[in-house]
Amino acid sequence: MQRRATRWFPDRSPTWLEVLLGLGAIGQVAITAYTGTLVWRWFGVGFAVFILAMGPASATTAGERFGAWFRTIGVGGRVALIVAFAVVLWTVSLTESVSAATLKSLGLGGLAACLVYFLAFLIIEREVEGWWARDARD
Repeated sequence: MQRRATRWFPDRSPTWLEVLLGLGAIGQVAITAYTGTLVWRWFGVGFAVFILAMGPASATTAGERFGAWFRTIGVGGRVALIVAFAVVLWTVSLTESVSAATLKSLGLGGLAACLVYFLAFLIIEREVEGWWARDARD
């Protein structure tokens, strides 16, 4: 019988590339927190939103449909979507209606949530396999 929480993680072991990206995430969050440029309230909002999106929300019907769509658009489509999102955030930051520190804090909160998610995934799987996930390469 599958444990409920494991539905939130991929049906594979973590890869070494993910481990390296996780180490980079630790470094980025630690450096930014040390320099004191975070707006902790917005860091918390970003963290909460990402944790909910990667965990419970991803296991819903809508979350599973979005995940399936995101995988079907291929690497090029995913890169284009992420770049478009970054351009929107950059444009918003230029309007000065939202401070750059707020956007940075939201993003780093999300990055910290991704790190916690990955660490939980690593603890559950207890092993790391090759450099690439078999189902991630297009």
